[in-house]
Amino acid sequence: MSQSADVAYKVTAEYAPQCDRGLSWNDPDIGIDWPSDDPILSEKDRALPRLTEIGNPF
Repeated sequence: MSQSADVAYKVTAEYAPQCDRGLSWNDPDIGIDWPSDDPILSEKDRALPRLTEIGNPF
């Protein structure tokens, strides 16, 4: 954990919202012991589903 972070993305095409995917950061089925119970999240990230709620994208 740090006070700042640099993030770099490699993309091959323009952003396509219909292809955007994500997973809830605190999904209990994944079992990650995060050091914080209250991270700063965007509205979008707060609304992400649990793994069991995601259909097969293939």
